[in-house]
Amino acid sequence: MKHFLLICLLWPFYGVLSQERPIAYLEYIWNPALIDWELTDEYRYQYDGNDSLSQQIHIRPAPPLAFNGTSWRTLTQFDDAGKTTYQLIQHKTGEEDWKGSKRYHWFTDEAGYYHWVTESWRETYWHLAQRRRIKEILQDSILFVDSYYENWREGRWNNHTHDSIYLDLEGREIKKLSYAWDGSSEWILITSWEHAYSPYGDKTYWRQNNHAQNPPNFLAQRWTYDYDLNGDAWEEMSERRNTFNPNWEILYRHKTRYDAQRRKLSDTRLYEGIQNSVNNFRKEYEYRDDTLLTRLFEYHSGWVGLSQKWEYPNPDLPPYHYYSRIDLLENGSWQLAEANQYEYSYDEKGLVNEITEHFFTPTFNEKRGYRRFFRNFNEAGAQTSVVEHYYDVLRASYVPYQKKVWVYPSKQEGSASVFSIYPQPTNGPFTVQFTRWLSPPVKVAVYDLQGKVLFSQSLDNQEQVWELTLSPPSQTAGLYLVRVFYEDGSSQTQKLQVF
Repeated sequence: MKHFLLICLLWPFYGVLSQERPIAYLEYIWNPALIDWELTDEYRYQYDGNDSLSQQIHIRPAPPLAFNGTSWRTLTQFDDAGKTTYQLIQHKTGEEDWKGSKRYHWFTDEAGYYHWVTESWRETYWHLAQRRRIKEILQDSILFVDSYYENWREGRWNNHTHDSIYLDLEGREIKKLSYAWDGSSEWILITSWEHAYSPYGDKTYWRQNNHAQNPPNFLAQRWTYDYDLNGDAWEEMSERRNTFNPNWEILYRHKTRYDAQRRKLSDTRLYEGIQNSVNNFRKEYEYRDDTLLTRLFEYHSGWVGLSQKWEYPNPDLPPYHYYSRIDLLENGSWQLAEANQYEYSYDEKGLVNEITEHFFTPTFNEKRGYRRFFRNFNEAGAQTSVVEHYYDVLRASYVPYQKKVWVYPSKQEGSASVFSIYPQPTNGPFTVQFTRWLSPPVKVAVYDLQGKVLFSQSLDNQEQVWELTLSPPSQTAGLYLVRVFYEDGSSQTQKLQVF
């Protein structure tokens, strides 16, 4: 569950509230050895006259402490429909120049085949490597997709594999044939698949045939699906054939039951003749209103062995809570194994500010901070940065973890530059981040409320500066002022809260 939460919360463009398009996106991770942010990924974007993405450059720099580490750069270009037309992958070691690694071309030829061509770099020239040709033909309500995979060898393209795929008008696969080239003059059928569907769109049949005896004893496997008249149950039966038994034998049966709202009530799978297969399972689901309360998961036929039960989320808890519980079946009764409770706090934009985790087992109980997020937005309402901290139990404090920055172009000619400060409040290093500027910053200074200069730093040769990381001018809690001076003589001031 933790991984799911992090994926949702750290999605690269999560929280970009404005339709304004970023021209750059940067990802950092906190490096304790450097006591600073380490850039891990950098994206640069270009758009055409219709505001569609036309080019993207992705740079993944080498770790700063790695001796002669390798950096990677990928250039991708798109057509007006958003399809990729060209991609170049380069690398370099240390301070050397960028070198080619691979490049790809996408195009459609006169015969209607869509090509994907791969080239590899060899010392001084590009070498053709592989290509894939795809063509779609619509005939009698069937979409036929013809696909060839070829290798470049001895100055010409050589056949490797070939797929013929048949789709209905709903885009569902009806049949697929996979071939391999025999090396001289003939395509050899390796595997075929057949599918059938009910009038309601449910799959009713699926068969896989092995024509090349690979693995050598396997002939075929098929799946049959049945549905009751009310749609309350669904059953799958899997059968297989092999050279030792050419007749169809049942491999397993899988049945699912639904309630009147089409919510899943149970799942059961039993392998035929295998009484204690670890692949046998039973799942049961319980609901209150529209909320899933319990999910039961048991292994082994006869329902002996490992049994687990999850409970989540509990509608009796206050809003913005998530609760999961795992019980194990011991001596005929359910016993608590572990449980997690997550509490969320949100800002006025509906974005998560903090996640607190409460973890407990029969012998352990602890409530600890889990994640905190600090965000900044520009005047158009687009998110310009998000900084994530996690709670370090050993240090008993929050420490930096990850930072994401979106850079937007200036919309007002001649306007002053804009910067923001995070985290706010702070009791450690803070960052001055520029969301846009037309005049380069030349100096940054920190004042107390009486106007006394507590810190000042000149910025020489900073034509491309987007952020600065500084230490608080004083450990005394209170309000301070951060002022940035620009080359054109203008300046801007933001507040800094220290606790």
